[in-house]
Amino acid sequence: MEEWKELYAKAVSFTRDKSSPPESINDLLIKDLNDEPLTSEEHQALQNYHVFKTSLLKSAKDDNDFSDKVKKLRIIANFTPWKEFLNQNSDL
Repeated sequence: MEEWKELYAKAVSFTRDKSSPPESINDLLIKDLNDEPLTSEEHQALQNYHVFKTSLLKSAKDDNDFSDKVKKLRIIANFTPWKEFLNQNSDL
C-alpha cells in the first residue's frame, strides 16, 4: 500500500509544474462520460484505477482516514498521468 503515497507525491509535483498537465485519469473519466471512444489502454487504466481506488478506500482505518484518502485520490486522479495506471496491481 505504500505505492499510493508515491503516486500522491508525484501528483503533487505535477501541480507545481508550469507546463501543461498530463492527461489524467479524470480526463479519461470525462471522455468516457461523454461517450468518446477510449483506447484499450485507456480502458485498462480506468479499470486499474477503480481497483486501486476501491482497495485504498477499503483500507481506511476510520472516518478521518477515509476522508484523507478521498482527498488524496482526487489529487491523484487529477494530476497523475493515466499511463501510470496501465501496469498497476492490487499491491498499491
